[in-house]
Amino acid sequence: MEDYEIEEMIPKSMTGEERRELKLSIKRKIRRKSLGAFATGTVVGLGVTFMGMGIFEILDSKNYTNIRKTDNVEEGFVIPSKLEEISVKNLDLTGKPETTLRYDGKDFLWKLDKDGRPIGVPYEIEPSKYTYTPPKIIIPK
Repeated sequence: MEDYEIEEMIPKSMTGEERRELKLSIKRKIRRKSLGAFATGTVVGLGVTFMGMGIFEILDSKNYTNIRKTDNVEEGFVIPSKLEEISVKNLDLTGKPETTLRYDGKDFLWKLDKDGRPIGVPYEIEPSKYTYTPPKIIIPK
């Protein structure tokens, strides 16, 4: 708001000192409101930005598969509705992730056999006994 607009708001009957104090008071209130609006806008903008980033992170972390849900499959085959998740995790903290899958509530390593065909191998994680050693992947025999 410009000075001349503030001047128009002040009654003409006020003395010079009263007018000056009222003018300063009005300017301070306007400044506070504009700073408040700026702060509110900044907070809302940052909130929307971070929320959007979080939504993209959540969407990006989901593993989507195009598998039809059915229980009617030939005997001896995997039932698609029991396949819960296929993911990549660094289970033994070596820096190289392993491919895992969860089927019917059980975890499997998704590995290749000696002929290069994928197989699911059950596994367990043995936690490290010391803080400086990584956990081990144990494949039961």
